[in-house]
Amino acid sequence: MKLLTSRQGFIALTSVLILLAFMLVLTIGLSLTSFVSRGTASGSYYKEVSRALAESCIQKALLNLAASSTYAGRETITVATSTEVDTCSIGSITASSTQTLIQASSTFQGAVTNLRATVNTADLSIAGWEELPNF
Repeated sequence: MKLLTSRQGFIALTSVLILLAFMLVLTIGLSLTSFVSRGTASGSYYKEVSRALAESCIQKALLNLAASSTYAGRETITVATSTEVDTCSIGSITASSTQTLIQASSTFQGAVTNLRATVNTADLSIAGWEELPNF
């Protein structure tokens, strides 16, 4: 009878250890998932800010084109907020009789955005946006 009782205790102890190991693995897995999700959310935010900066450069280039049809671009614009100062760059501006191409780029916390806007030359309305891997 004693042999049977010690065996039951051994089975109970083994079961508890297996359950604890499973719970430990589950906890570590959920922690890592949370950490990775946080990094993905930050990267998405950085890309949004980078794109907004590049779009602001294109809008600034449109204002300069409205003031002077000979505006050639190639300048860096500083965008200041209450907490930080960021920059974007207006690249080359290529004009034809019907369309003008404006290139702008920005980098925010490692997220890079290179935009090219196609603008109708006559009224400076935006005909389209395109994000490029590089210029």
